[in-house]
Amino acid sequence: MPLVFGGLPPTLPVSSSTQPKGYSWEFVPTPHEAERKMRLSSQHLILASDYFKSALTKGFAESVPESGEFAHVVRAENMNLEALRLVMSIVHGQTHQVPRKISLDLLAKVAVVVDYYKFHKAVDFFFQVWAEQIETPAEWQYGTGFLLRLLVSCIFQEKEMFQKLTKVYLLHSRGPIHHLDLPPLALIRDPLEKARQDLVAKTIGQVHALLQSFYKHDPPCSYNCAAFQFGLLAKGLHTLGLYDPQPQAPFHGFSFDAFQAAVEKIHAPRYTGEPGPGPGSALFDGGRHRQECNLTNKIKPIFQRLRDGIQGLNWDAHFRETVKRQAKKEEHVSAPIRASSRTGYPTHTSLFR
Repeated sequence: MPLVFGGLPPTLPVSSSTQPKGYSWEFVPTPHEAERKMRLSSQHLILASDYFKSALTKGFAESVPESGEFAHVVRAENMNLEALRLVMSIVHGQTHQVPRKISLDLLAKVAVVVDYYKFHKAVDFFFQVWAEQIETPAEWQYGTGFLLRLLVSCIFQEKEMFQKLTKVYLLHSRGPIHHLDLPPLALIRDPLEKARQDLVAKTIGQVHALLQSFYKHDPPCSYNCAAFQFGLLAKGLHTLGLYDPQPQAPFHGFSFDAFQAAVEKIHAPRYTGEPGPGPGSALFDGGRHRQECNLTNKIKPIFQRLRDGIQGLNWDAHFRETVKRQAKKEEHVSAPIRASSRTGYPTHTSLFR
């Protein structure tokens, strides 16, 4: 829905105070159903946002006063109306209109508005309130809700949450993020995918290293036991399509968790005992277990070590320089701004309902 919003018309008096007394933003009636207008305080916008500070004071098209009902006009296409309303209520001090609890879907839409117009500081307090009310599953499942929460953590610099969620991605994802039409997610697509592929490759490599250890000169157990375990693991990997040829990058369809679950389900009966002189069988020696070897006990530690070593992405490593570059860009850009083109935000995204 196209939106037109701007400051007070030049004919109306504006208080010299940074907080115009009695001022509140409002929707302005329009004959076009597809267009909504907001009458806002340019003073509030300039104080709360570097975007508007540049747009309304540094020679942008929006800084040129228009004749008519608005002093300045900024057009926003495809921004969510409810999210804009919440952000503008906060910016204009109308906090009685702001709920203390919102859905994750709406929070993500608010985050897009905040990121585009650079309202991070102005909205931070309410974000902290909202974030505390968002239910966090005991274990995140990779899906739409997960991606929305990841988007929010990118924009609001939730560094611990960002690292936690990207670790979940590395454990569960079977391929690249598909919802790439939102800039923060697009920015981390390649690093996440590379980390996923590296993890899968390392996991496959270590399982095959265990397989190879059974036929080397110095196996981890006796000759008979090693031959027995080699056969079990080779047969199991072959059944899973993981033996020959080994899977190769980009490992589409493979995730760490799925790989672990499949390998740990390989049927692995215990090997007990050795044939030897005197009474007894290959399984027993004098009625006692002479040796017991279990393939599962060799596989599980491999996955546990790998899991313990998985680290999610570091927020600073991927966003700090981007934030600095964007700030410099805001200082020097002197061209008209439109919401569908400035930072690559799309005209439509399937991530939001």
